[in-house]
Amino acid sequence: MLRNKKTCDLLIYFNRPICLQYTKYTEFFNIFHYDDNLPKKFFNEVYQRNIDYFEIEINQLQKNYFIFKLFDKEKSITRMEMVPISVVEKWYLRLILLNMSPISFKDAKKFEGREYKTFQITAIAANLVKDNNEAITAFTWAMEHSTPAELRNLFSILTIQGFPTINIYNDEICQIKLMEDFLINHGLSGKQR
Repeated sequence: MLRNKKTCDLLIYFNRPICLQYTKYTEFFNIFHYDDNLPKKFFNEVYQRNIDYFEIEINQLQKNYFIFKLFDKEKSITRMEMVPISVVEKWYLRLILLNMSPISFKDAKKFEGREYKTFQITAIAANLVKDNNEAITAFTWAMEHSTPAELRNLFSILTIQGFPTINIYNDEICQIKLMEDFLINHGLSGKQR
C-alpha cells in the first residue's frame, strides 16, 4: 500500500474526514480527488475549507493530503477496478467497499458491532453474498462419493473460485471427511485429535 512515501486511493479513503464516514468508496471518489498540494483555486477560499476541501494527515507517511471536490466541469464516472473472484479475500473486500463504508481494514471486518475473522465471513453476515449454501450443498453431496483427497481438491477449488467455504471449514463432520485418510493412516481416533 505504501511505496516510496506515496499513498493509494484506499489509504486516502480510510483516512477521510469524519463528516464523510458514511460515504462509500465509489461515492467518495465520484465527488472528491486528492493531492499532496492544495489546488490553486482554493488558495484564497478559506471559507471553503471543510466544505469543498479537507486536509487529512496520513500517519503512516507522516504527510498531509488535500481532498477536494470535483466541480461540474470535471464530471467523472467512478468504477472500482475488477478483482478476480479467485483472489477470494480481496474480492470480498471489494464487495464490502462497494456496499459499506469502512474506515480501516479492521473496520471492514465488522458488521452490526461484531468483528469477524475474514472479509468473506463479514460479507456473508452482511448479506452481500446471495447464496452461501451452494458450496456446502455441493460439498455435502461430494462427501458421499469422494475420497478425502478429492474433497480437499473440491474445497480448494470452491475457495479459490470465491464460494463462501467457511461453513465447510467450520463444520466438524466436513473437517473429519477432509482428513479422514490421514486419521486412518496414522491410527488417530476422534479423541486423539
